Amino acid sequence: MWISFGSAWGDAKIKVNWHDGSNWSAAVDLNVTQAGGRVHNGAKLPTSTQKIAIGRVRKSASDTEDDIPVSWLLQVAEA
Repeated sequence: MWISFGSAWGDAKIKVNWHDGSNWSAAVDLNVTQAGGRVHNGAKLPTSTQKIAIGRVRKSASDTEDDIPVSWLLQVAEA
């Protein structure tokens, strides 16, 4: 299972982590840019993943653009 993110209306920073049924992973910060391609954390999610938490965080202390949506794509491949 893989998850990736994209943005069309501006740049955003998000925080992502996943739960395997027992523990949460370390949070990963991702910068999702309007001009860039899809962004992912570079690794396949563990097969035990049960929940994914995604939240927008400020790019800087002066970031006030909370209306930039970030799309996500979850890809699941079964063996």
